[in-house]
Amino acid sequence: MRRYDEPVQVQTDQEESPHRFLWHGRVYDIEAVLDRWVIRLPWWRRALAPDGGAWALEPDLLDEHVWRVSAVARGARAAGAGIYDLSRGRQWRLLRVGD
Repeated sequence: MRRYDEPVQVQTDQEESPHRFLWHGRVYDIEAVLDRWVIRLPWWRRALAPDGGAWALEPDLLDEHVWRVSAVARGARAAGAGIYDLSRGRQWRLLRVGD
């Protein structure tokens, strides 16, 4: 899998699970959620972040929820689905892309 760390726009369903995302100007429809997990971020990363600080350390800001999904870009159905890791912390981010 190739590593990325880029913000993406994500649409979620009623359970807050992603079902569509926008990356590099393309819309990707999620066909299936393959796995889901939570990453506990080191507190010092949040404390040293430009938008964070010792007074902004809330427990829910230290958790990143990650979804591994199978998705296909609109208009590229013949190319098949790819595997994407989407993370939700303060914002949605694309972490990894694979085949």
